[in-house]
Amino acid sequence: MTNEQIVSYPKEEYITGGTLYQYLHISKRKMKYLLENGYIPYIDTGKQTHRYIVRIADAEAFKLRLASDAELLINIQGNFSSNCKRPAKIPTLPINPTKQNSEKFKSYLQVSWADEPDAIPAKRVAEMVGFPSQRIYALCDQKKIFSVRINDRIFCSKDSVIAHFASVERIAKPFATARYAELIKEFAEQL
Repeated sequence: MTNEQIVSYPKEEYITGGTLYQYLHISKRKMKYLLENGYIPYIDTGKQTHRYIVRIADAEAFKLRLASDAELLINIQGNFSSNCKRPAKIPTLPINPTKQNSEKFKSYLQVSWADEPDAIPAKRVAEMVGFPSQRIYALCDQKKIFSVRINDRIFCSKDSVIAHFASVERIAKPFATARYAELIKEFAEQL
């Protein structure tokens, strides 16, 4: 139903593409594919914004079709979301998360952070490992890192910070932040 000659249309009978994808609960990419491949009739305005105009009746008809034909979107070719069935690329771990590597990484962090005080401010810990401050506060609240509050500041035990970030469980998730991944990579290069 694309028509280059249409200039005006009764606005109460039409919706824009921005409203359509929300109405259908689909991604913008999927909406564009459905429109451009004839699944939903539309008017192409040729503009950068509000390019697609769809009759409300056509949008409602397609929504009913979606409800009655559960396999409709499954049969459409293309990858439109992170839920698509393509093999996930699993990054390789820089080091194996073993107890032995955990102990070696703990020694590495003790040497690397030797200049840090025994009681490190939580914000500094966040900088050292690249985690948000709120995440460090949460680890303190969960007693995964021993800490004390003095006035409005939280101080973390350096030994406790090292023990947590060198634990087997944490090493198994090396890509939590870029800084933490960098720490593990630097350690792995010395092995």
